[in-house]
Amino acid sequence: MKDIFVIVLSGGEAFALPADPVGAIFRVGSYVRVPLAWPGIAGLGDHRGTMITAVGLAHCLNGGAHRALEGSFAVTLTDGGQTLALIVDSVENVMRLDTGRRCAPPRAYEGSRAGLVAYALMTADGALPVLGTAALFQSGTAPDSGAVAFVQDNGPRLPEGAEL
Repeated sequence: MKDIFVIVLSGGEAFALPADPVGAIFRVGSYVRVPLAWPGIAGLGDHRGTMITAVGLAHCLNGGAHRALEGSFAVTLTDGGQTLALIVDSVENVMRLDTGRRCAPPRAYEGSRAGLVAYALMTADGALPVLGTAALFQSGTAPDSGAVAFVQDNGPRLPEGAEL
């Protein structure tokens, strides 16, 4: 059986995202730092009139500080009525891949990466890690500090009654 996947790059590595939860793909606009956000959260922003959380894939996989987000791509994902924007370096392709060639993720994805990589698909180029979208939604639930990205070029909008 073949399913459709969106192939993204983050930190020089290719990852597959199941296409079903993907809504939109766009370039990230400006961003500002906001205290008390979990480090994996690259930001909050307005996308088509809805406030969404932007999660930095590179940070979730490898930790470390967020880099400048301008020029990165955001891929919106929806799961259980929630929407988030996954921040990646680039979107490479949309492909139909054979899900019958499913295997365990490579050992490099054990540990902190294990929950984000659901499985791998064997391709002509080797094992392609497939991201688990449910794990991406769970990755943004722990409070801490980080940066907030506004993912549209029209700038930030705070919810009504909110103050900085």
